[in-house]
Amino acid sequence: MKTVSKVSLKRGLLISIGISVVSILFILALSRNDFEIESLQRIKPEYLLLGLSVTVAAWCTKVLRLYLLSRALGNPIGYFRLFEIYMSAVFVSHVTPFTSGGLPLQVYLMHKEGQPIGRSSAVSIIDSALTTALLILLGPALLYIYIRKREYSLSSQVDRLIDIAIAIMIALAVLMVVLIVKSELLVGLLRRVSRLRVVKRFVSPEKVDSIAARLTCEIEQFKQDTAEMLRNARLAFFLAIVCTLLYWGFYLAIAPVTLLGLGIRPPIARTLLAQIVFNIIQPFIPTPGGSGGSEIGFALLFQPVVPKARLPLFVSTWRFFTYYTSLVIGGVMFYKAIGTRGKSFLGNGQQNGAQTEGEHGV
Repeated sequence: MKTVSKVSLKRGLLISIGISVVSILFILALSRNDFEIESLQRIKPEYLLLGLSVTVAAWCTKVLRLYLLSRALGNPIGYFRLFEIYMSAVFVSHVTPFTSGGLPLQVYLMHKEGQPIGRSSAVSIIDSALTTALLILLGPALLYIYIRKREYSLSSQVDRLIDIAIAIMIALAVLMVVLIVKSELLVGLLRRVSRLRVVKRFVSPEKVDSIAARLTCEIEQFKQDTAEMLRNARLAFFLAIVCTLLYWGFYLAIAPVTLLGLGIRPPIARTLLAQIVFNIIQPFIPTPGGSGGSEIGFALLFQPVVPKARLPLFVSTWRFFTYYTSLVIGGVMFYKAIGTRGKSFLGNGQQNGAQTEGEHGV
């Protein structure tokens, strides 16, 4: 497994926080003529406390799903140790481009707990697949709302984002089916594309072959472990799906609860629609932790819903729940993990360009 240098993590942390703060200040500057001190008087602390509680509940539900999947595949890890591993992975995803570093760290730390590397990968892949699958299954509802319920339209700019989100959703759905049912078709396509002259300028055919082989291995491992789980641990798999539903319920509740805490009655349909669109687009934001794009994108999506005077406060509060809390808590747990069992995951800062692949969210 490729290592991540301490230098790159520190740089990513500074860049991520810096871009986030600048983006919030930018939103505040755009709203400076409308900002009212009275907005602060409308804050309801009990709802903000509820928002923090919902955020923690989302973390705990994700960890519970990892716990169930680990037990189902015969290599259980303690719940509280998994909580440390998950929060450590969230921290690394917050400070790496495209949130790419979290999943490899999670696999690595689970392996250090005694799980075979293949099983650790399988648990993490199935865990991520369940999250993604439910988001894709929300697509029909998104499509119905967008096409049949025009009164839920957010704005002309957001409608264009919804078009993009729907296209991405359909592409992901097709890709997921192809990967599971006919993985050899995708591998064959990758190898043919790698032989094109324009592609050879950027990546060698051998590199693509290596990626294709690894992809095939991961897909087969995923299929085998999923089949084993369905044969021998159906209850655990069912409970993992329930945890996925609960996770999305908690996560999607963060924005409405935040709005209530700021004295705004949230239009539920529009709020859910905006969050679904955001979560489809968010993984494509290239900055560490999605900083900048997350703040500005969320402000754009909620501009038709939130009064302009309270928009900067809403975005910064939502970002506090979904980013800064996990950044701080995950950072503490990450350095604890690295200081005890995962130290070799970090390089010495001399490995230029060493990156990891994967995806992790709140």
